[in-house]
Amino acid sequence: KSSSAAAAATAAAAAALEGNMGVETIVRKMADGGYLFQVDGSSHLVHAEDEAAGTRLLINGLTVLLAAETDPSTLKASGPGKLIRYLVPSGRHVDCDQPYAEVEVMKMLMPLLSPASGIIRFVVAEGAVLAAGDLIAKLDLEDARAAAVSSEPFKGQFPDLGPPTAPSERIDHVFAAALGRAKNVLEGYYAGRATDIVGALVDALDSPALAPLQWRGGMSGAA
Repeated sequence: KSSSAAAAATAAAAAALEGNMGVETIVRKMADGGYLFQVDGSSHLVHAEDEAAGTRLLINGLTVLLAAETDPSTLKASGPGKLIRYLVPSGRHVDCDQPYAEVEVMKMLMPLLSPASGIIRFVVAEGAVLAAGDLIAKLDLEDARAAAVSSEPFKGQFPDLGPPTAPSERIDHVFAAALGRAKNVLEGYYAGRATDIVGALVDALDSPALAPLQWRGGMSGAA
């Protein structure tokens, strides 16, 4: 896992911040509830759905499950259903992988298996209607080493990613992009490091090709 923050880069773009790194992306919400991300010169269509096992992402047609951190001491419903009966009395010992209750899902009876050994204590009554993620019982773990396992923080280095759209190398376009970033910074948006923006402006202003290209652009626009 990794942590990040987001800041507005312009009125229509965002920047994901990871440590000292910044990645600019343009995000648009689609009519079907998905999101179109533009990053590093490419577009990616993303849909997300929360479920008991975690968050399922559909990215460009490929499915990725961001698994939720599991805690074997809390026994939760993986989906909607009805708790039919206990298979072990509350307050009794259960072994790992032992069925502890029976639920009805789509007219079918299914056993629920204990993820660890310990003393089970039910918190819902038989016959209760369950939604995904509802707590069914708590488990006093027999082995403390079976406690919840958290995801390890990501300690690697993320790759350097370019702007959302492929940049032009024409010096007047470079100058216009840098000037736009400078204006966004002055308006309170995050548009990258100020030293990089100023450096791009100075380099563009030093180019003898800038003025002729801007003049041609102005003349073609006037025509």
